[in-house]
Amino acid sequence: MAGNGVTGLMIVFYIFLFFLAILWFFLPFAVFGVKGYLKKLDDRAKIATDTLARIEQQLSEQRGEGDESVPVLEDSQA
Repeated sequence: MAGNGVTGLMIVFYIFLFFLAILWFFLPFAVFGVKGYLKKLDDRAKIATDTLARIEQQLSEQRGEGDESVPVLEDSQA
């Protein structure tokens, strides 16, 4: 009777290992697939940063402040 429990547990373990091997096989494809999306996201973040810097410069010129930038508010929770 005890032998059946061990055999059943081994079957469950082997099924788990089989699915783990399948996931391990496809993991590099997922990592390299996400790489392009991260590159696009980084490019868009740089564009947004440049746009905000340009807007900040235009606003400071309209106010007559020259090259002064808008002060960054510090987080008081730290």
